[in-house]
Amino acid sequence: MSIDINYIESRVNRSKESLEEAKLLFDNEHYLTVVNRLYYAVFYLACGFLGRINVASKTHTGTKSKSHEHFLKEQIINYDFGKLYDRLFRERNDTDYGDFQILSKQEVQELIFETEEQLKKYWKEFEN
Repeated sequence: MSIDINYIESRVNRSKESLEEAKLLFDNEHYLTVVNRLYYAVFYLACGFLGRINVASKTHTGTKSKSHEHFLKEQIINYDFGKLYDRLFRERNDTDYGDFQILSKQEVQELIFETEEQLKKYWKEFEN
């Protein structure tokens, strides 16, 4: 099985788009939906990393587990990225499916900053 460069590029591009969507939603005070887009920005990047080694998953939980297994344990991604991925996974589930979820503007703003900081480190690895 060969590495699908188009798939990897599309995942990295979707990661970047999702972060931009999160910022637009933040500017319009849609804080709970921001978390969804931040999660997807990280998720798409994880899919890109997995695509590099021809590993795929059919579930979000599987993608997170395989990312941790292949990249966190091997220190290809740092602990802070893994921790952020775990947090956004939980927060997205809570905000998408839970009732009465509230996040403050400051909490969401800090999540945007942390997510962008982490993503920019890894996007560079996909540039030609």
